[in-house]
Amino acid sequence: MEYYSRPAWVDVSQKFFEAYVNFRIEGTTEHWIEHNGREIKLSFYDESDYVLVIIGCSKIFREMDARYDGSARNTEEIIRKILWFALDAEELEVYTVKASNTEEENKELSDLLTEKYSRCYDRYCCSLEEYWKPEGEESFIIELHDRQIHVWFYPEGRWEELGYICASLYCLDTDNGCLITFSQTGDGADYLIRLIQDLSLEPEIIELNITDFEKEHNLIREALVGRTTEHGLQRERVPFAVPCYIWESDKISDKFLNLHNRSIRIQFAPKAFHIDIIISCLTTGKTTSLVLPKDGKYEEINEICEEMVYKIQELAWEVI
Repeated sequence: MEYYSRPAWVDVSQKFFEAYVNFRIEGTTEHWIEHNGREIKLSFYDESDYVLVIIGCSKIFREMDARYDGSARNTEEIIRKILWFALDAEELEVYTVKASNTEEENKELSDLLTEKYSRCYDRYCCSLEEYWKPEGEESFIIELHDRQIHVWFYPEGRWEELGYICASLYCLDTDNGCLITFSQTGDGADYLIRLIQDLSLEPEIIELNITDFEKEHNLIREALVGRTTEHGLQRERVPFAVPCYIWESDKISDKFLNLHNRSIRIQFAPKAFHIDIIISCLTTGKTTSLVLPKDGKYEEINEICEEMVYKIQELAWEVI
C-alpha cells in the first residue's frame, strides 16, 4: 500500500470535501479537482443510504467507483484512489504502426497485441486493500492511419479453463468503439486486428443507398450495434455492449447516417436507470425515440436494437 505525504493528503481531502458539499448544497453532480497537474473528475449520485462517487482521469482512460457514507474508512478509500490517479497511475503508452503494406501492418499489430494480452492474468490473489487497482490488465493506445485507438485488455470469466480475454476498443478521433471477448487459444486475435483496422478507417458518417430493405437493415445494425462472426465472436458497440456501465454523466457521441438522400442522426442521452435514444431525420425534421434500460436482459436489448434500426429505416424510406 502506498503512503502519501501529509500535504498531498490534506490538499486532496480539502478539494474532495468542497466538491461533496457543493453537491449537497447546489446539487451539482460533476466536479473536477486538480492535483499534480492532473484533472480528476468526481461524479456524485445519491443512492439514499450512501453517495456513489465515480472517480475518473481522462489521461489514463479509467474510472473507479466508491461508496461514501461519511465514515472514516470510506473517506480514506476515496482519498487514496484520487491520489493514486494523480500521483501513481502511469499515462498510457502510445504505439505508432506505420507499415508499407497490409501484410506488414498485420504482423506489427499481431506482435504488439499478442505481447500485451499475454500479460493479462487473474487478479483474485490481490488483497482487499488493493482490489481496485488495474492489476492483470493492459491499457495502451495504437496510432494507425492517423487515428488513435485505445485498447484495454482484461481477464474475463472462464479465464482458468480457456484464457478468455475482454478487449475494449475505442477510437479517440471518432468516438466509435466496441467490445469483444475472445480466447487466446482461438482465432480471436486475427479478428481483433480487423476490428482495430476497421476503427482506424471507419467513416464518421455511414452512407448506404441500396434497395434491399433486409440487407440494409443488417448493415445498419452492424454499424451501430455490432455483430456475431461465424466463429461466435461478439462485436458489440457502445452503448449496447454494457449499458449498465454507462453513467449519467457520460457523453456518447451522435451517430450519423445518409440513407436514400436523407440525413439521419442518432443521439444517446444517459439517465439514471436508462438511456434515451433519439432518432431524427435532419432532412424532413421528423423525430422518434425509444428507451434502452441499463439493466435490460440480452433478449430485451436485442429487441430494442431491432426496433431502433426499423425506426431509422422508416424515417429514411418514408414518403412525404
